[in-house]
Amino acid sequence: SKATVSVLYCVFKKRYTRTTRKMLRFAPLLALLFTSSADRVPKQYTIDLDTSATTRWNEVCADYKSEMVSVTNTIYGMLSGSLTPTQIAEVTQLMDTASTWVPEPFNSEMQGISSCSGIEYPKVAMLNFFL
Repeated sequence: SKATVSVLYCVFKKRYTRTTRKMLRFAPLLALLFTSSADRVPKQYTIDLDTSATTRWNEVCADYKSEMVSVTNTIYGMLSGSLTPTQIAEVTQLMDTASTWVPEPFNSEMQGISSCSGIEYPKVAMLNFFL
């Protein structure tokens, strides 16, 4: 993407802006997400949009539950190092209220992913908005 190319250009040219430095914090996570072995073929899913929004992602969630929890914990660990406890509490409180202002079916999908993965709804909402 354009943002990735921009960050890579800055890394190679050693031109670090404030935004680039923030994005580089997530480099280990991005490397983890985009690294795959040559013999592993990703499973393909068909998401039936006619099923309930709270259950339509259950198959994907069940297959990737441990990775979802791991990525969530990694991102929250990174945020804990970047934000103050007060800022984290404010973001969590805002995301906790997301169910009141996020339109359907997106709210129900996030509720279903939260339920299936065991990740708290505010964290699922935050990851959905900020990643």
